[in-house]
Amino acid sequence: MTAPNDTNTIDREAVATKLDEARALIERGWTQHQYARGKGRRRARPNGKAATCFCALGALHKAYGIDDYDSSPAAAVLRQVVGPIPQWNDDPERTQTDVVEAFERAAAGVRSGEIAL
Repeated sequence: MTAPNDTNTIDREAVATKLDEARALIERGWTQHQYARGKGRRRARPNGKAATCFCALGALHKAYGIDDYDSSPAAAVLRQVVGPIPQWNDDPERTQTDVVEAFERAAAGVRSGEIAL
């Protein structure tokens, strides 16, 4: 029998923290059909200084600071909560509150162990 893996706990918290960071970005500003937007709702790079609002994937991009955010553990967890992220985020019926709540559920699920990594 092996001892509990402390790395798994650290990994879970790291993933949950990235989900929290992305959620905070969405709370400040959310968009659809673009990864990020800036002033005048112009398209912006998620890691750029001009970005003021983000879609779900754009917020993960900003939180991770890398281009491989879509294959990140946080994106995989969010997919377990909402399904295909771009389609879910861009649904005409979707609201900013829906997106914030999905990130909250994902982070809570990772922390509790209810959502697999």
